[in-house]
Amino acid sequence: MVEPEIAHCTLSQLLEIEEQFVSHIVQTCLRERAAELSLLQRDRSHLENIKPPFARITYDEATTSVHLIPAAHWFKHDILAQPCPILPPNGRACRHS
Repeated sequence: MVEPEIAHCTLSQLLEIEEQFVSHIVQTCLRERAAELSLLQRDRSHLENIKPPFARITYDEATTSVHLIPAAHWFKHDILAQPCPILPPNGRACRHS
């Protein structure tokens, strides 16, 4: 969650700053952690498309949208739902001595 507090800033200005911040984090991860993302064999196209401006919806619209998505969808797209090459079959991280 990004929740900066900026004095003398309108809501629109704050949202623009937050969009730039989130976009910067994602683009930096794509650039500097490409090897790790490749190792996880995840679809990067969704991350590559995270660029401002973002859709702006109300809180009520967001909660309604989330409730329309079946619960099975959330579990299906969990990182451990698919085999992960760096985790053992039980899905738990190894302890290294």
